[in-house]
Amino acid sequence: MEELDLPESVPYNRIWETTTDNPARKTAHIINEELFRVSILFPIPHSCPSNDHTQLFKTLQKGIDTNFNEIEVVVVGRIPAEIESFASRAPMGAIRWWPMEPNDSLETCIQYAKFCSSCTEKEVVLLEPLQG
Repeated sequence: MEELDLPESVPYNRIWETTTDNPARKTAHIINEELFRVSILFPIPHSCPSNDHTQLFKTLQKGIDTNFNEIEVVVVGRIPAEIESFASRAPMGAIRWWPMEPNDSLETCIQYAKFCSSCTEKEVVLLEPLQG
């Protein structure tokens, strides 16, 4: 904390809702990020009308097949029920998820997913809404 010139105590706020100059932002980046894997981020806000999670499930299956040696998967927003089933077959921490509030925007979901990830390289996958 001293190295980052932060106060001893930082009041709790939703980190993604703080201003960019808020001292709490510095604490969100205190992480030893992995250089050799990729965080694949799936932001799924409640406003997204899509129920088609094909790309998410393909990515999760790829991770299962490779024991998540190259990727981690982070899902933020409206969490599909199947996530827990995939997570039960994955190494601990390889799949991370966090439900968000119904009024949280796509951008808010993306920002929080970035904070949840543990790899230097981050790839955001936007789900396509159903056509019809």
